[in-house]
Amino acid sequence: MLPLANGRKGPFPAQFYYWRPTFKNLLRSSGGRVSTDSAPRQDLSDVRQTSRRNAGDELVEDLDHLGTRPRPVCRFRDVQGNDTGGAICQVMLGGDTSRIGAAVLTNCDAFGTFPPRALAPLFRAPRHPGLVAGLVPALRSEKVRHGPLAFGPLSSGPLDPDLTGSWMQPLASKAIRRDLARFARHVNPRVLLDAASQFGQFTGPVRILWGEDDPFFRTRLGQQLSEAFPHASLTTVPAGRTFLPLDHPDVVASEIAAAAFDAAP
Repeated sequence: MLPLANGRKGPFPAQFYYWRPTFKNLLRSSGGRVSTDSAPRQDLSDVRQTSRRNAGDELVEDLDHLGTRPRPVCRFRDVQGNDTGGAICQVMLGGDTSRIGAAVLTNCDAFGTFPPRALAPLFRAPRHPGLVAGLVPALRSEKVRHGPLAFGPLSSGPLDPDLTGSWMQPLASKAIRRDLARFARHVNPRVLLDAASQFGQFTGPVRILWGEDDPFFRTRLGQQLSEAFPHASLTTVPAGRTFLPLDHPDVVASEIAAAAFDAAP
């Protein structure tokens, strides 16, 4: 079982389509012997947590729920996190890891880089629901969404306008904007620094896959992550940026499969 976490909040279909290229590669390489769970699984209209620690706890609860299913499942799960989802996975790895067999982390927030300095103004904007409401009409434009002040720098290839549009749709809801503001106001980089102090407790394999051309999450950050775990490796992807699961799904799938093999008894 492979829980998949990323930073794009939205309904489950939006989460699924973000991971679909990687999932298709996993299916081919495993002969169909792969199951996944996209997490956090709720959309923003259901969000009531106020920190990424709570989101990490939710993902652990998902693992426990999977373990109670009547059909046979593995006791251990392999988790993969990208972007903000990588931060959530780190919170998991800094807590109870008894249900985790291995982890794959791609370009993501870590340590004190939360958020990256260049994105700090954009990160502060969601704290004000009225400001977000004013931005929603502009974000309906593909040119704006894919431009240098939005998702453009996160990808090394062309973005799917339907996919990026689905990420913005929830922001049309006043209730969602209010919940997003509550979430943004309470997130603190200390959460990731606290989690990192406990990484040494996780003795399973950790594979760090890092795009070399990411303007926000530099390769040095990936190297720091690889050095923080007892059994970790670092692989870099030339020309890769934050959205590795979209731009380099074959490479991401290969690392996930390798991590699962490493964790196999």
